[in-house]
Amino acid sequence: MSNFRKDEYKKTIEYAKKLLNNNVDMTDIVAKTNLSKEQVKDIMIKKKKS
Repeated sequence: MSNFRKDEYKKTIEYAKKLLNNNVDMTDIVAKTNLSKEQVKDIMIKKKKS
C-alpha cells in the first residue's frame, strides 16, 4: 500500500470511529465509508475493549 492509501485508510477509520461515537447505525457507516461490515465490526470491538 502506498503512503497515500495508508493515510486515506487511517482517515476513513477515524471517520468511522467518530460515527460510532455518535451512535450512527452500522449499515450507514458501511455506506458512508466504503468499509466492509467486517472492518466496521472490528472497529466496534476494538472500541469496546478500550
